[in-house]
Amino acid sequence: MIPFAFWKQPSASTSLSLWTWGENGLGQMADGTILDKSAPVQIGALTNWSDICAGANHALSLKTDGTLWNWGTNNNGQLGDGTRTNRSSPVQVGALTDWASIITNNNHSLALKSNNNLYAWGNNQQGQLGDGTRTNRSSPVLIGSLTDWSKISAGGSHSAAIKTDGTMWSWGSNTYGAVGDSTFINRSSPVQVGTDTTWTSITSGGWHTMAVKTDGTLWGMGDNSWGQIGFVSTTPIQANTDSWLEVSQRNIDSEQNTITGIGGGLGVRADGTLWAWGNGYDGQLGNGQNTTVRQYPVQIGALTTWTKATVNTWSSMALKSDGTLWSWGLDRNGSIGDGATTSRSSPVQIGAGSTWVKIAAGTSHNVAIKSDGTLWAWGAGYDGQLGVGGYTACSVPTQVGTDTDWQDVSAGSYFTVAVKTGGTLWSWGKANSGELGLGSASQSITSPVQVGTLTDWKSVSCGVWHTLAIKTNNTLWAWGWNSDGQLGSGNRTHRSSPVQIGSASWKYVSAGAFNSAAIKSDDTLWVMGYGGFFTLGQGSGNSRSSPVQVGSDTWSRASVGYAQMMGVKIDGSMWGWGINTFGELGFLYNFPRQVGTVTNWKQISAGESFTIGIRTDGTLWAWGRNDGGQLGFNPGSDQYAFSPVQVGSGTTWSKVKAGASHVIAQKADGSLWAWGTNPSGQLGTGNTTTTSSPVQIGTDLTWAKISAGGSHSLALKP
Repeated sequence: MIPFAFWKQPSASTSLSLWTWGENGLGQMADGTILDKSAPVQIGALTNWSDICAGANHALSLKTDGTLWNWGTNNNGQLGDGTRTNRSSPVQVGALTDWASIITNNNHSLALKSNNNLYAWGNNQQGQLGDGTRTNRSSPVLIGSLTDWSKISAGGSHSAAIKTDGTMWSWGSNTYGAVGDSTFINRSSPVQVGTDTTWTSITSGGWHTMAVKTDGTLWGMGDNSWGQIGFVSTTPIQANTDSWLEVSQRNIDSEQNTITGIGGGLGVRADGTLWAWGNGYDGQLGNGQNTTVRQYPVQIGALTTWTKATVNTWSSMALKSDGTLWSWGLDRNGSIGDGATTSRSSPVQIGAGSTWVKIAAGTSHNVAIKSDGTLWAWGAGYDGQLGVGGYTACSVPTQVGTDTDWQDVSAGSYFTVAVKTGGTLWSWGKANSGELGLGSASQSITSPVQVGTLTDWKSVSCGVWHTLAIKTNNTLWAWGWNSDGQLGSGNRTHRSSPVQIGSASWKYVSAGAFNSAAIKSDDTLWVMGYGGFFTLGQGSGNSRSSPVQVGSDTWSRASVGYAQMMGVKIDGSMWGWGINTFGELGFLYNFPRQVGTVTNWKQISAGESFTIGIRTDGTLWAWGRNDGGQLGFNPGSDQYAFSPVQVGSGTTWSKVKAGASHVIAQKADGSLWAWGTNPSGQLGTGNTTTTSSPVQIGTDLTWAKISAGGSHSLALKP
């Protein structure tokens, strides 16, 4: 074995042969055929290749004489040969002999010449070529006139580069903030990313970019829906600089255990405007669309008269200052409440009434109180959660009994808890986890039943399977499911009757799926329950069964989602922490954020929705999407990693390249390894078996350069 510290990259003058394997339906193997190959095959007999780069379904290469040769699919002109004709054998691009560096990704390509001029060609619909237009180019075009480009990177529809002065520049699609200029505006010309002058290496994936500074720190920006930039909000991060009155987080469908209904939030700003963010595939954003995800707040209409807002798993509700009630989103079991049982992508008024004062949302049912003290419910009723005496869904607000003294109400997954003006506490709906607080009750209850005989209850908040409440003496009480300590009782014992949580004075509570948040009378914020994904904002992933304080700031509101929390501080600023898959936190990583505190990153490579890197100690780390085993370890039930996880225990990794969903890597002894998806043989292991652990490719120890594409791979060796 050659020691890691002494292994060296062959020089450009070394005679290298070209080898390819994997998918070949579009000629991406350059062997003149369209037959897939599951093991490396040499392309021709030439040994004058110096560099390679695999794209989605094409490839770029350089020869030792400085000429540029490409092959594969060419529908967007990504081969740069002046045509849009696919090529199954290498074709020279022009006659120039001064090409020095190449990079490509989906359908566009970049290259540097020996004088550090930057050229681009291929798809340009998002401005990813950087020539100031959105016109596709089938031949290389000069990007500006500067000769100070040093490193280049191509993403799915964006590009990034480092100049010789250490500054970073980016352009193209900015939907997910991958350009890194703190906006979401597409850029057709390079824009500088921040002011730092210490960037040393860069790589781009589908919608994200990763970079390393001279101090060895790792930074990421762009899409983080699978954790591919490796950043989780471990402590509160300010979502934006606006002033907010309240915020509501969407939660999980506890029974169906689905993620399609979660992922977002709703908030009212101090100026009375209404804003939504996150998953909008079912119209939850209220912006008239059904196929969007917004990882930052988008305004719903232009009105400035909104006062309250809340979300259930599938739909949203809000109140205006005139007392009217509005709803939108996916109408499951009549949860919209307008009687039409039709999903809505824009707010529709619920009835003609203008006396609504309080609203609450469960999984698929909603409840509200009018100014006359009457209580109303609609949506799913199969567990009696509506409280109207049966199990039938209601598509319009239906009065719960005839009482006119309801004061507060909250909806859980399939149950409801409410407080009357006399301080009595009432509950109904599903009772299998003790969430109703009725002791031994285990059957669904279809009408309100009083919880105990006390008359000093003030407010209530229902989570998925547990409930929190505050009494008039400001003490905090909890009951229900306690698997992760979400009750805050100091243990994980489930409770079917209210138990007091400490002796402090509390003013506000919010119950989520597996955790809870509460604000004390001194405005400090405290959390408890499941700590995975850094949901508790403590800087660690530890769960807590007793309340722990979040920082030292003062807060006015808090909302608990499935694996994240958001809060509004006394100054009106909105903050979030935890998982941010669909933009639940109302912000995106549209500027570089540091990934951890490690300072020994040596090499990184971004795949479509994951990233992999090598540290200076020779260890290999991966994060992001893992549904195909592309991270190099068995995904099990977790098909993603939101922060770097070590791949095995080896310390001799020297090079790594990420494809769309597979990886090719090399050890210090020159051996070549692969893992991830393998339907076309792109791993080069002689079969088409997907693997989540590194598998050696043959026994050759002389590999010099490697590259991984969409479903094919390339390599050079002497």
